[in-house]
Amino acid sequence: MGFEKIINQPQHHAYLIFADLPEHITSREKDNLYVIRSEKRIGVEDIRWLHDYAFQSVGHDTRRVVISASGITHQAQNALLKIVEDVQKGVYFFICLPVGTEVLDTLLSRCYITDITETDITKLSSDFKEFINASPKDRLKIIDDIWEEGENTRHVTILHMLQNLEKYVHNRIADTTDTKDDSLIQCRKVAESLRDAIYHGALHKGTLHILAFI
Repeated sequence: MGFEKIINQPQHHAYLIFADLPEHITSREKDNLYVIRSEKRIGVEDIRWLHDYAFQSVGHDTRRVVISASGITHQAQNALLKIVEDVQKGVYFFICLPVGTEVLDTLLSRCYITDITETDITKLSSDFKEFINASPKDRLKIIDDIWEEGENTRHVTILHMLQNLEKYVHNRIADTTDTKDDSLIQCRKVAESLRDAIYHGALHKGTLHILAFI
């Protein structure tokens, strides 16, 4: 799945894409697609006006905003975060940055993170396959090992695991006619709850243990 499919068939309200945006992807008024490109780092002034655009009445249309830059300041990230947090249904953001760009944990926790090469919704990492197939006891051991990695590293690892959980749920829903399967709904709620805990800085190992019993 490449840029075009992500933009045309988004599954999440905000994407953080560590890759260069192809030149052929440009603004298309008829498709409500707006593309911002900058060779410099995006600052807070570049972000503020997006609020009006993002919160215009959407109706039954889809509005998509693609931001591609060499970087983004912390102030701009905070301003963008506020927009992403309160965005209306039907509005999607795609933030394209170079690999290795420093991104705030709060913004990471609100975005689906990809490097474009790992966007196949049916593809699960080997680590997650090991986790999902493990017993609750072994899952608890994996979680405890992640927790010992330290605060900064554990957040990235946990977010990666939650993304794989979301892929797993999406794939299961696609393979079943019962879209109201209680177990799938519970998995989705778990992912949302843990992302919210990471955002608010209130994630504890005991909270993370819920992943062992999904």
